[in-house]
Formats: sequence, structure tokens, C-alpha cells
Amino acid sequence: MSQFSQKNMAGNIRSLLAINSTDLPKLQPIETLLWSAVQNALVNADDLIVELEWLGLGAQLSNILKKANAEVIGKLSETAICSFRSEISEESFLTHFGRHEEWHTLQADVRINYFRARFASIYWCSVRDFAVKSKRDCMSIFHLPWSLIEVLSESSTSQIIDFCHGYPLLQRFRLMCSPEDCVRIANVVNQNQEMDPTQQYRLLLGSKMVKTNHCVNACSHTRFI
Repeated sequence: MSQFSQKNMAGNIRSLLAINSTDLPKLQPIETLLWSAVQNALVNADDLIVELEWLGLGAQLSNILKKANAEVIGKLSETAICSFRSEISEESFLTHFGRHEEWHTLQADVRINYFRARFASIYWCSVRDFAVKSKRDCMSIFHLPWSLIEVLSESSTSQIIDFCHGYPLLQRFRLMCSPEDCVRIANVVNQNQEMDPTQQYRLLLGSKMVKTNHCVNACSHTRFI
């Protein structure tokens, strides 16, 4: 995808979501960190585990991500809206965030919960970084309740880490698009040796637009305030 096309797509999404602030962190590097964290969790999971129960990617996408190169990870990364959303309830978040908790669950299964908590830490720290700049724009990008964003905007990194590692079983997420959207993008990227460059560019652009539109539509159907 050309730089021109990426900028236009991101600009259109920002307009659709009424994102006004021009002083926000860049989302694409954060998305790349999140997708890379998912890949690390899959690679380090037990051989019998075909997908992450706390994310729900499906077996096919999980298998693709285990072997994905940097280009696939990069093409899956959005520029204006997050691909992931937390599944934690508003009540549960407000009840547990900021409380000191012994890391008993983490100690019981350090290897599995480490990667889960690592992904969650990247996600919640990113929400905080956006919320500090603009709470309303943060809500549009991460599709979270206003009360969570207000709390996170005043939180410290240590509070977020304590929350993620102290309560790893609360850290559940889902894709804002369908797993098939991501599989389609990865398949186009992986066919670079077998496909005409112009055809690949068009297919990749179309596949990315479908994924982005699904993320935006999922967000637009959510109302918090």
C-alpha cells in the first residue's frame, strides 16, 4: 500500500470517528507491538494449545501468526483505530484497578500468564497515553467506556502493571474485526512470490479496507455515554 493511500485511509477514519486532536501518539507502532505480543504468546504456548483462550483468534489465524514475518505483522496493524478491545466489564475494571493484589495467579503459571499480562500491559498503557492527550479521541480509538478512560488518564505505569499482572485472568480481549479479515491480509502478503505486484497491491489495499471498516463499524455500534 502506498504512503498516499495509507494517509488518506487514516484521515477518512479519523473524520468518521470525529477524532479531533492532532497531538495523539502514533497508533500503528502500538498496533505492531500488540500483534507482536500476540505472536510471542502463541510461539511460547504449549504445543497442544492451538489458540489463546483470552483472545479468541481462531485456530487458522493463530497458526498464521505463529509463523508470520514482520511484513504480515505490519500490514495487520491499523493506523487510526485499534484492532483489539478489552472484554473486561466496566464494573470489574473499576473494582480491581488500583488495588494491590498478590500475584498468586501469576506465580501459579508464570509462563502462560506472563504473555497474557504483557499484552494487557501494552494495551492499557497505550490507552492511558491516548487518554492523557484526549479522552474523547481515546474512546473513539479504543472503544472503551468513558469511566475507564478517565481513571486511566490519571494512572501511573506501575498501577497498570500491577493491574495486569495481579489480575491476569481478568485480561480478556477480542478482535474488532473478524479473524477471516486478518487471514485474508496475511494470505495476500504471503503470496508475494506468486502474484503480479499490481494485483497484489490492489488485493492488499482492498483486504485492509475491509478489516478497517469492520473495526470502525464495530466501534460505531457501541455506545457508552
